[in-house]
Amino acid sequence: MSLLPVATNRTSTPLQNQRLMFQLNSDQLAIQRQYDQLSTGRRVLSISDDPASAARAIGLQRQVSRTDQLVRNADASEAFYQSADVTLNKVDSAIIEARGVAVEAAQSILSDDEREALAMTIRQQMESIVSAGNGMFTDHQLLGGVLQTESALEHISGTVRFNGNQATGQTKLGDGTRTEFTVTAASAIGLGEPFIEGSSLGAGLNENTRLIDMKQGDGVQPGVLTVSDGNNFVELDLRQAATIGDVADILRTADLDGRSLSVTLGADSITVQYADGLPGTLAIKDAAGSRLASDLLISNPDGFRPPPLVGDRLSPQVTAGTPISDLNNGAGLDLSDGLVIDRGDDRYTIDFSGAETVGDVIIAINRSDAEVQAVLNEKQGRIELHALRSGVDYSVGENGGTAATELGIRTATEDTAISELARGRGLNFNPEGPDLVITRPDGVELEF
Repeated sequence: MSLLPVATNRTSTPLQNQRLMFQLNSDQLAIQRQYDQLSTGRRVLSISDDPASAARAIGLQRQVSRTDQLVRNADASEAFYQSADVTLNKVDSAIIEARGVAVEAAQSILSDDEREALAMTIRQQMESIVSAGNGMFTDHQLLGGVLQTESALEHISGTVRFNGNQATGQTKLGDGTRTEFTVTAASAIGLGEPFIEGSSLGAGLNENTRLIDMKQGDGVQPGVLTVSDGNNFVELDLRQAATIGDVADILRTADLDGRSLSVTLGADSITVQYADGLPGTLAIKDAAGSRLASDLLISNPDGFRPPPLVGDRLSPQVTAGTPISDLNNGAGLDLSDGLVIDRGDDRYTIDFSGAETVGDVIIAINRSDAEVQAVLNEKQGRIELHALRSGVDYSVGENGGTAATELGIRTATEDTAISELARGRGLNFNPEGPDLVITRPDGVELEF
């Protein structure tokens, strides 16, 4: 039932005074709030004044702050590009000047003093390129890569060594998409570019192959499978599986009316059938939200395909942790003899005796004095070799074995075309006679 207001004559004097004081305080606070709004020009002074309006205001302020930051990012990127453009103009001018001097020297008969003067001009232009290439913008090297504090280029005995990296900085511009705001020495002037892009190493499948490394790195998502012989159904939870070996082990635990499953892993495939080798219905399907069977290409939800169920083209990705014994589609590589890297007139022998994984091979090459940077291209499954010294020729060959060939980084093989030699210029043959004459110890000459 409803309650009537308490009559005033039933209220004590202290309570009346308390109510009056509360009313006076509320009125004073309201007047003060009006004064604050008049003096500041703001209707909402604290979130408690109007939570809904305050939330909208905070959201608008965040948008304004974000826009201001994008503007600052754009200004910084523009300034960096302008500085890089000035540097590249200096490099371009120096290269043009050096090329002009080289052409002049090649087309004229010059004295030794004149040649030395031209050579000095070329050396000066090289120093100009090195100086320009070491330019800085705020805390970043213009051409040496982000987070590079030391000089990216170093002039050594007529050659240029690249001490930087190819890392690029990114920032958010426009609609918030990430955009590179730095350039690399490789893209700008060709420093540190790969001189060998090896062939695919071809990792083979085995029990330890991680699911995330399969499908060329796209991975296989673990899930829940239902296995059936047409009458009996077994649900297998593989959500905790990390390797293809885990998947095989759990599949082998299935019991379909006394019949177990046999799971065999090939170099690039998985085969599922009954362990007794006899025919019968074998249905495998993904549970709701799972796609493990589909990714492994062994999905047979209606049991129409007779066993064995073969899932191929699983294509494990080559990573730094891939064992050498898994390469060449599971056949392994023989790296016992190592390889040699020639840099100009210097030769360096790379020892792989302690290497067990692809990462060990990369480390062995990078720790050598050949001034070569080996990088694993995981997407293509191959090793790329980058030259850190410009002005000399690099080549990779055998040290009595087949390591360079098996790693796919040998410079020249029997399949190398003659037109690819001499930096793509090919070889000049003698139209008037033999191109090569070999004199044996007994004096017999062999003409080729």
